[in-house]
Amino acid sequence: MGPEQRKQLKTAGRVGSVGLELVIATMLGYFGGTWLDGYFGTSPILTYVGLALGIFAGFKGLYDLAKRTNLDEL
Repeated sequence: MGPEQRKQLKTAGRVGSVGLELVIATMLGYFGGTWLDGYFGTSPILTYVGLALGIFAGFKGLYDLAKRTNLDEL
């Protein structure tokens, strides 16, 4: 396997993990907010905050991946 094929496989692995990263970050934010709502009795405020933070974290990961992939191509 040549260096170009390794680079392509590495990029494919990064891109393939994007969907999983988005889902996991969103779910962690949602369930973390739900748990905190139950603990503090502030339903549904912390659920919404956790969901928003999870979505933000997922898209931040997507942005970082796009930036890394773009830098690798240069």
